[in-house]
Amino acid sequence: IILTTLVINISPSIAFKIKNGPNHQMAHRNANESEIYGLKITQLLLPVDNHRIKPLANLKNRYNRHTPLINENNIAALGAFGSIGFIFLIICLLCYYSNNKILQTSYIKELSIINVFAVLFATIGGFSSLFALIVTPNIRAHNRISVFISFFSIAALLLLIEKFRLKYIQNRKLLISFYILLAVIFTLGLYDQTTPNFVFDYH
Repeated sequence: IILTTLVINISPSIAFKIKNGPNHQMAHRNANESEIYGLKITQLLLPVDNHRIKPLANLKNRYNRHTPLINENNIAALGAFGSIGFIFLIICLLCYYSNNKILQTSYIKELSIINVFAVLFATIGGFSSLFALIVTPNIRAHNRISVFISFFSIAALLLLIEKFRLKYIQNRKLLISFYILLAVIFTLGLYDQTTPNFVFDYH
C-alpha cells in the first residue's frame, strides 16, 4: 500500500522527466550526500544539544567540536529512556536464539530485528551508501530514520514495563504506585529531551 501510494504520488514527476528530461535547474544530488547526512550511533546515544544538566551538555558540545559530519543528524538523540530501549534491543538481538520468556512472549524480538536493520541501512557507510551509489542518490539524509529507531526503542521499553506490570502489580495500591512511576518517567523524559533553546527567539 505504501509503495503504491508513493508511485502514484511521484508519477507526475516521472512522466515529466520521461517527456522533458532532467530538470538541471533543480539541486543535483550526489552519492556522497548519503555519507554526509548519514546516521551516527553516537548521536543517537548522546544527549540533546545544550542539555539542562551541564556535564551532559558539555559532553555533547565536546563531541560536536571534535568530530566531522555534524549537520542535521545532530538532532537524532534518543534521550535517556530511548537509549535504554535501543541498547536493550541490541542485547535482545544477541540473545535472539535464547529461550528467554521476554523474547518469546512479545514483539521485542521483531523490534530488535527491524531496529538493527534500520541502523545497518542508515548509518554512515551503511547499505544506504551502496543504494545511493548503485541505484539512485536522490534519496539521502538517512539520519532521519532516527524517528523510527526512537519508536522501536521506546516501544520495546514500554513492552518491558508492561510485562513487569502484568507479573508484579497485583493489587490496587501497587497499581497506583505504578501509574505514579509512569508519570515520573514521562516527566523525566520531557526534561531530558527538551531544552530552553526549543523556545524561538521571537525578537
